[in-house]
Amino acid sequence: MKLGLSSTRFFPIPRRKRWKGSTLPNPKPHLTWDAIRTSLEVLNGAADVCGPLKSATGAIIALCNIVDRVAACDSKTEQLAFRAVTLLDTIYNSIPEQDTIPSHLLQSIAQFELVVNEIITEIEPTANTRRITRVLRLRRTESRIAEFTERLDSAAEALTIKNMTLHTMSLVRIEDKVETVSAVATALEHSNTLLHDQVKSLQLTVVFLA
Repeated sequence: MKLGLSSTRFFPIPRRKRWKGSTLPNPKPHLTWDAIRTSLEVLNGAADVCGPLKSATGAIIALCNIVDRVAACDSKTEQLAFRAVTLLDTIYNSIPEQDTIPSHLLQSIAQFELVVNEIITEIEPTANTRRITRVLRLRRTESRIAEFTERLDSAAEALTIKNMTLHTMSLVRIEDKVETVSAVATALEHSNTLLHDQVKSLQLTVVFLA
């Protein structure tokens, strides 16, 4: 059963770039929310996607729906949702082509969904208010939005480091196996040489005795 890895990213989101100078450009999504939501719904409806990932995807869809209502009052909420989508994309592309999802990925998915649900709990009441009230409430929750942004960034960094560590460990195991095979091959070659010498010596002995 395929669980979700593809050779290309599920969302065509460009990787982050390092910017020179003290001012960072305003990060804007390169995809419209309609396009992102469509991709999310495809992922959520796919039969070959594991349950935990479906659940997290459903939470992201709910978050995008809420952000649609509040983004006009505060662009930071849109940036926050975009970070969440980016992290989901990273998780999706970390899932291997096998029947069992690694435990660290299951933990990442669970923690990710927990943060997304916390964001929804924080923002949803604001989305249900009038525009003026919405602006005031969003200003009061700026610190919480910044905190959620930091948590998502930290989670993305931790997942990247974990994936790199596991990849390195996998390469080390492969190198160990190659070295073992090489050592066995060397030993066999040495044994063949000894056997050849013994056969040659035996042949000489037979000739001498004859």
